[in-house]
Amino acid sequence: MKNNSLFLFIAIIALPSCSGCREDIVVYPDQENTGSVYLSSSPPGASIFLRNSYIEKITPALISNLSEGSYFVSLRLNGYSDTSTVVIIENNKTEYLSIRLKPIQ
Repeated sequence: MKNNSLFLFIAIIALPSCSGCREDIVVYPDQENTGSVYLSSSPPGASIFLRNSYIEKITPALISNLSEGSYFVSLRLNGYSDTSTVVIIENNKTEYLSIRLKPIQ
């Protein structure tokens, strides 16, 4: 007998600004219900943080299978100021962000 169950993967992320709070990111295996973001930086090689959690990727990178909604994105690279922005993810779309990092003076 074939198992047609749909599984949802949920990651729990603690937000440092709110003690005891949590925010769930739902990643759907069905890509029709997800969106993605392509992040690049100048210079490349910045660590990518999504909703204040390191996602083990560096720029340039495609982050896919994200549930629809807004995401706080931060880039960090030694010798450069941390840079943050918000990206809105929509189903079946890819957002493109190119961020110029500023050297620390």
